[in-house]
Amino acid sequence: MAFQQSDRPALPLLPPDGATAVERQGSALLPVAFTRGFYRLGAGTSEPHLRIRQLGQRPIDSMLPLRCSALLTSLVLVAGHGIVSNPAAEFSPNVMRTTYVATIQANLPGKFDGSPQENVAAFTTAFKAQSQFKTLRDMLEPQGPACGNSLPNASKKTIPSDGTMTWLNPDTGEGFISSHTGPCEVWLDDKRVFQDDDCPTHFPQKPAAHLPVDYSSCGGSGCMLRFYWLALHQPQWQVYKNCVPLQGNGQAVKAVGPSSPSMAPTPGCSLANNEYKQ
Repeated sequence: MAFQQSDRPALPLLPPDGATAVERQGSALLPVAFTRGFYRLGAGTSEPHLRIRQLGQRPIDSMLPLRCSALLTSLVLVAGHGIVSNPAAEFSPNVMRTTYVATIQANLPGKFDGSPQENVAAFTTAFKAQSQFKTLRDMLEPQGPACGNSLPNASKKTIPSDGTMTWLNPDTGEGFISSHTGPCEVWLDDKRVFQDDDCPTHFPQKPAAHLPVDYSSCGGSGCMLRFYWLALHQPQWQVYKNCVPLQGNGQAVKAVGPSSPSMAPTPGCSLANNEYKQ
């Protein structure tokens, strides 16, 4: 949603140390790294507007051309954390494709309100000690839609030639968000082909994370790739799921090392290293 200059609401400056307690009431504060501040969805209004911590004496909104408004607003409204980008998952146009699809209130023995590293360590210990779920998939399948917001009936995609699956946050130009520690799995039909107890920590690549996957079990008629990730940075665990139908080739395709796909910047509007570049 792009605002015109005439209908853009006023942007009062916030103090350098951020919003006050009163300003935070009833509002969602979403940290956005390149602003060194916060975007805020206005409390008590159906019209989203931006409140940004001041940089010097001018809010960042006044420093950017209007053609960047759509990009900024999309970052405010998309509080999600990634998609399977290769092979590419597909989504309905009216869904938030990068968001989690369910939450689980921490329900295993242990303390889950510590640091992200403490939380994932507690989860790993508790999960291995329990007997209800053999795999992460067993735990997450009942939570939310089977394929999350992705389309299981999309056109079949070609198996990646490098033997990896790519996880990408297209809104921030990174793979996993490092603070969202937690396990992830990749399945081809009913065969688990990848598992890690803490994917964000062990696969921190940017601009995308590349998970090694052996695609050789995907037969000539094709298969369904299923990705599961549980983010444990808070006691309300976040469930992520993507599905990608694959073409089959009946040949072994094994991991040969990571590669980094290029990311085309938004024309005329680039935000990187906390700086605006036109």
